[in-house]
Amino acid sequence: MGRSDDSKDDQKQSEGGVSSPKSLSGSSTTGVFDLVEMNQCFLDCLAVSGLSLQKYSDGFKHIVHFFSLMGKIFAFVGSDVSDKVKIIDAHCSGDRSSEYQVIESVMTMEKNEDIAHLNTRHFASASRTLLRLHRAMEFIAKLFEALSITTQRDIGTISKNIYKDTLANYHPYMVRKAAEFGMVHGLPYKEKLMQIIVAANPDRFKNLPPTSVDASKPTPDVSQDETDATKLVGANFFLNDSKITQ
Repeated sequence: MGRSDDSKDDQKQSEGGVSSPKSLSGSSTTGVFDLVEMNQCFLDCLAVSGLSLQKYSDGFKHIVHFFSLMGKIFAFVGSDVSDKVKIIDAHCSGDRSSEYQVIESVMTMEKNEDIAHLNTRHFASASRTLLRLHRAMEFIAKLFEALSITTQRDIGTISKNIYKDTLANYHPYMVRKAAEFGMVHGLPYKEKLMQIIVAANPDRFKNLPPTSVDASKPTPDVSQDETDATKLVGANFFLNDSKITQ
């Protein structure tokens, strides 16, 4: 699979594409990143034979929230994912919503109709959009895994290396360099990020002391949920690129 410039895709989507809501809806009951709710979304997706398209999208809304916790450095990634989630939601609630319920059948239908590759002013295919979301999922899965096991305080270099191995393959040169520089110099320390996650999920982590997390070892209470999320995100949702005409 060759390198592509997804910034051009985003321009087309912003010009038209599938009509979509201005903001993410139904992303969570809290409106913030929630590891448990994200897991449940993906579990619900898995529970449907062929995978639920709407639940898959709902899980990604939590990933958008996670990117917002990472600060301005990840704003471009979060915005990109958010735009694609809106496209999926528009398909799920559009005129042909009955045909956009199960990922497997959606990809088959769009391929048979020769629309899987389309990304025009008037139509953005779900298949092509799912492929782009898959790329973001590869990044977030590896990042979750790294955060759950690393003993380093500084997560910038870790994030940069994961980005270079995943999403950077699909971004133009200037975006890649800006992102890599920003990750090294702009991301919070691991314990600060954990505090932000805990603060955003007080009921989930009510037994976790609101003090600084010990940076010398992995964080048991938080990293356990991260590990669970990684299993779901990383292991179960890698779409087969060959099914989609690029």
